[in-house]
Amino acid sequence: MKRVALAFLAVGSSAIAAPPPPPLPNVAPVAQRYLRALKDRDIKTYGGLLADDFVGDDPEQSELRVRSSWLDETAREFQHPRYDVTPERVFYGSHDVNGRFTQQLVIVERVVNFSFGLVSSPDCCSWHRIETLTLEGEKIAKIERSPLYDTELSQTGFRTDIPESGQPHY
Repeated sequence: MKRVALAFLAVGSSAIAAPPPPPLPNVAPVAQRYLRALKDRDIKTYGGLLADDFVGDDPEQSELRVRSSWLDETAREFQHPRYDVTPERVFYGSHDVNGRFTQQLVIVERVVNFSFGLVSSPDCCSWHRIETLTLEGEKIAKIERSPLYDTELSQTGFRTDIPESGQPHY
């Protein structure tokens, strides 16, 4: 009986350690075009990736944005000569949402010269934000942005901008 249990555990533990399946074939091209459009500030390519019924959710805005208003705001940002977005990490996942298979990309970005609610021109600062892109086929159906984060912590949780910070700084 013990041998059967041990054999079951050995087989079960190797199955748990198996990597997730690779992304579906349409994910990599969409991700690559999106990241390139961000980096190059290419509004035409960026807009071509958004679905007709696209919805954007940004905590800096009071309401959800439809495709046209999201593109207008993004175009204004892209036109600023010092605005820059650098994707630092890209994650892929998929899950069942209300009985429907959904593919998502999560992108961690460093944003420089970001304007707050488009009230002032972007002329300072560096931030991190996270964008979650929900894909439908080869189009982006939704982008959900996180709030902006400006203090970078090390992997141990301490600030990276204070030399010899053996203690947390709040």
